Parts: sequence; structure tokens; C-alpha cells
Amino acid sequence: MQTIRLKKFEEFESWIADFKDQQDSDRMFSGANYSDMLFRGHADERWELKTTLERFAPKITSLNDYLYIAEKIRFQVELHAGTEWDPILEEGVIKSTYKGQMGMYADIPSPEYLVYLRHHSFPSPLLDWTRSPYIAALFAFSDCSGTGDIAIFVYQEYTGKAKMYSSESTFIQNLGPHIKTHKRHTLQQAQYTMCLKSTGNSTSLPYDIKPHESHSGDAGQDKIYKITIPKSEKLKVLTKLEQFNLNLYSILGSEESLMSTLATRVFLLAN
Repeated sequence: MQTIRLKKFEEFESWIADFKDQQDSDRMFSGANYSDMLFRGHADERWELKTTLERFAPKITSLNDYLYIAEKIRFQVELHAGTEWDPILEEGVIKSTYKGQMGMYADIPSPEYLVYLRHHSFPSPLLDWTRSPYIAALFAFSDCSGTGDIAIFVYQEYTGKAKMYSSESTFIQNLGPHIKTHKRHTLQQAQYTMCLKSTGNSTSLPYDIKPHESHSGDAGQDKIYKITIPKSEKLKVLTKLEQFNLNLYSILGSEESLMSTLATRVFLLAN
């Protein structure tokens, strides 16, 4: 993972524009395959790319084990949510199979349900991203718990070549964006990733869940950049985003996010 230290938020905007222009030019003249960039904001650059599952239940490292747990609570979640999702198990066995080049592409069962769990604070192996650099910046600058510079991570799956898989190394699995789940998914322009590694077993989904930062991205795919920006840019950035009605309430829609947005307006952004 490459770290890029910037001094101004405008430098971040310029970096994204130049990055896209370079890849658009390469795509036009050589037919190279570049996927869209995804973004994730952290209020402190020292915070690692950790999923909620890694933080809450680090001993759960098998994807199969996690899916059995998710299925175990599915009926209770459906009762509360007032909706139903496809079951993860079929006759006691995880429905999904793995497929694709070298048999390494994970076909995750019931992704809509897994995303719903992620959006409602149940520990998840999914790391959430947004297709908007401004939404990522909003999350980073709105969070008051960080003490250092903020960080915006940039992830790109395809960086010019076809994606390759190896049983000897980790790979990053994508979910989204076209998933029918909680409305926050759409409001946040969300996508999700899991970092996995084959166990070599013959189970339905023979993968261990790995930290995203353990993936090198050296093969020209699944590239992750870490952009740091001084926290002193906070008021300028939040003021700019507020002009476009981009705030925590507009992308979360909860009563708590409304209170946080109102507090920002009257205590920080008021003239």
C-alpha cells in the first residue's frame, strides 16, 4: 500500500482528477482495463483497514464459520426488519460454490443479507467503501475521535490488466454496487470488499478472512493507496460539502445523524 501525504484538500481533488485522466488516456489508446476507484475515510491516519469482525471477534477467521453464524440469526433479523432474504444454507450446507479463474472467485451467498448486517452494526467481514471521494472525506472529517491527520484510502480492483488469482496469496473480493438492501447503501454510493485466502480445503467456500492491509497488490490489481490530509482542513472541507447538502444526515438519515449535522452547523460552521 502506497502512502501519499498531502497538505491541502484541493491537492487530493487534483490527485484524483490527474489519476483518472491518466487512466482514461491509457484506456483509450491501449484498451487497458481500469475499474472505478473506491474511497474510504478514516478520522485518524493511524487506524488500520480493519473490518468490524476483525475488531469485535478476531478469532472468527473462516468465511464458512462466519456464514453459519449469519444464518443462525437470520430468522430473528428478518422478523425485526420485516423482510426475507435468500437462505445461506441448503440442507445444512452453504449454498454457494466457488468459481472463476483457477477456481478462486468466491460466489458469496445472500449478499443483500450480509450487507444489511453490515449496515446495522452486526460484526462483518465486509469493509465498506464509497464511489464518492467527497462522502469518504465527510466521514473522515466529521468523526471527532481521531487525533492525527485524516486518511482517505483509495482502492482500485483492475489497474490495467485482467485479474489473476493464486492459491498462495490473498485476493480481494468485491460485492456491489447493485444490491437490494438498506437505503443507506444507495445514499452512500456503497460497495464492499473482503480480503480472502484459499485454505486448500474442499468446503463450499474454502477461504480464510484476512486483513486488507496484508494484501500487497503487487500484481497490478487490487491496488490500495493511503492519502493523508491535515485535520486543520476540517472546517474548509465541511463547509464546502454543506453547500451541496452533503452531511451525515443526508447519507445516513437517522435521528442521531440529524443531531450531529445540526451540531456541526451551529457550533462549527455558523458565521
